[in-house]
Amino acid sequence: MSLRDLDFKQGYDSGFDDVLKDFYIPALKETKYYDRIAGFFSSSSLSVAAQGIAGLIKNQGHMRMIVSPRLSPADVKMITDATNNPDEVISNILCKEFTGIETLLQQHRVDALGWLLANNLLEIRVALGLLLL
Repeated sequence: MSLRDLDFKQGYDSGFDDVLKDFYIPALKETKYYDRIAGFFSSSSLSVAAQGIAGLIKNQGHMRMIVSPRLSPADVKMITDATNNPDEVISNILCKEFTGIETLLQQHRVDALGWLLANNLLEIRVALGLLLL
C-alpha cells in the first residue's frame, strides 16, 4: 500500500475524530517524509504515534520538526547528547533490552528520541519567538 491508497477524509475535527488513529498513524506508516511544526513537542509524542513512526522508519523515512523551546530537561539533554555524541547515544541504547523499534518508541521514549536523532532519522530545529511591539 502507499500513502495515495489511503482513504482520508477532507478534514478532521479533534472534537469528533480520533485524529491520531484515523490520520497520523496510517499516514506515518506509509510515508517516507514527515515535516511538522509543533508548538508543544516532547518525546512522549513519539510513544503515542509509535506504530506510525515505526512504519516511517521501515520505509527508510525522515522526520523534520520545528518545535518550541518548551522541552523537558530529559529531552533537552538527549537532543544535546545525540547531536554532540551520536555514536555514544546509539551504543548506550543498543545495550538496553527492547523487542523492536515500536517498543523502543513506546517504553523508552527519551532513548528513542536520541536514537532517531543520532541515526539522522529525525531533525529538530527550535524556534525562538520574537516579541514585536
